[in-house]
Amino acid sequence: MVLKKRRDSRVIISSMLIIWLGLGFLQPVHPVVAEGEPSAETLFTEDVRSGRYSRYIEGTENDHYTGAPILIDDVTELDSDQLETYEGDSVIFIDQDQTGTLTVEVPETAYYIIGFEYKIKGENVLPTQLSLTVNGDIPFYEMQNLIFEHGWTNPEDTPLDKYGNEIIPQPIKYDEWQTKFLIDSSYRTSLPLMVKLEEGQNDLALTISEGNLLIKSVEIRGQLDVPTYEPNEVAGNAFIEVEAANQLHLRNNSAIRANSSYNVNLIPYSSDKRVLNHIDPDSFKTPGDMIHYQVEVEEAGYYHLGMHYQQDAKADFPVFMNIRINGALQHDYLKDYPFFYQNNYEHVTLVDETNEKLTVYLEKGVNDVSFQISIAPIKSVLEEIEQLTSEIQDLSFFG
Repeated sequence: MVLKKRRDSRVIISSMLIIWLGLGFLQPVHPVVAEGEPSAETLFTEDVRSGRYSRYIEGTENDHYTGAPILIDDVTELDSDQLETYEGDSVIFIDQDQTGTLTVEVPETAYYIIGFEYKIKGENVLPTQLSLTVNGDIPFYEMQNLIFEHGWTNPEDTPLDKYGNEIIPQPIKYDEWQTKFLIDSSYRTSLPLMVKLEEGQNDLALTISEGNLLIKSVEIRGQLDVPTYEPNEVAGNAFIEVEAANQLHLRNNSAIRANSSYNVNLIPYSSDKRVLNHIDPDSFKTPGDMIHYQVEVEEAGYYHLGMHYQQDAKADFPVFMNIRINGALQHDYLKDYPFFYQNNYEHVTLVDETNEKLTVYLEKGVNDVSFQISIAPIKSVLEEIEQLTSEIQDLSFFG
């Protein structure tokens, strides 16, 4: 990646950061297909199945909530029957095949996004799957299958075999609280799902079909803001390199892994030993897959962002990713950014539509830079294909 800093109102900060990630992962992606049916199947009607989120939210822009976020950090206020104490904190715990209810209060009838600070108990590798009803109804199809993932880290030291070759390490479960806003399991949207809540109290019911969920706090707010990009001045010549394999900090899927390649264009490289030097493309290809890196800078400011990557799975077909800095999409160019076909590893700096280098803002110290695969730009096409497939099946049935 490439990052730089700009002139502020008093002083020029001369620090340019260039981070090249040796990423060999970018391939055409495939939507998630959930296995089996949710345990709350009796709640789902044929009318709900035909009601996609894109239709539900269409034309509601004037009714989106624009007030201050509503943070409920004391879950005892949520009138839930699933309250318990976990590590000294009051939490809501919903186990597999259970339905947990909570009551939230909002100041006006409007469309909101809903987020949970959560953990997943036990050693289960699979993400938690659940459905959500609002005041007894499922508002749209995507609410039938929501997922909350584990976080996974690497051990501090890379294991070696008896010949001195690096071995892919076993992932370690990330045991900290995480925050996630509701989004469907296929990740066809890059922003959280909005749902209409009525002024006053609203009943939310979460039915777990796989795994479990501990909820420590709830946040209800308007849609996340993605500002329109404005270029900023960058100056300096500092260079910071982050290795994709060895400095992978966190991912949301235990299957995402590093791998080795005898490729002189990758760092690190060894002519006689296997060394981990790229993200395995077979492990990082599903919509929603996310990887995190920690980037430390000496000066706060604006930086360029670049990557060292290869995407040779299909010509003329880009892979889209959401690039977040400290958890946020800083501007619209970082949302669904396209990574085009490249047969060989190349250093590429992120640019705007006029081919000018993009800038991102980094705080002094450690910053979290994440990359998440997205299929939002082709969502409408996928839905049209599904509609055509359904109509063909209907014709076949009646034929």
